[in-house]
Amino acid sequence: MEVLYGNKKINLVEKEYFVASSEPLYYGLIINPSSDLWSYMVKANSILCIFNNSTEKYSIPYRIDVGENSIFFVTPESKD
Repeated sequence: MEVLYGNKKINLVEKEYFVASSEPLYYGLIINPSSDLWSYMVKANSILCIFNNSTEKYSIPYRIDVGENSIFFVTPESKD
């Protein structure tokens, strides 16, 4: 999975994201607070993600802090 934010792109490896729910679809992105991406996501309502060669806008409705990381839960924005 790649995440586009600002004018940057970061590739998250499998250990940095997981499927938190299939229906409705939510991904959990595990981000360290020292990352530029973390600072961006704290302030953002949505983010662009590239998964399986498809770029979609995902909203960021939830975040939890766990240990020295945060898990941001993202879900595709509705198309209606």
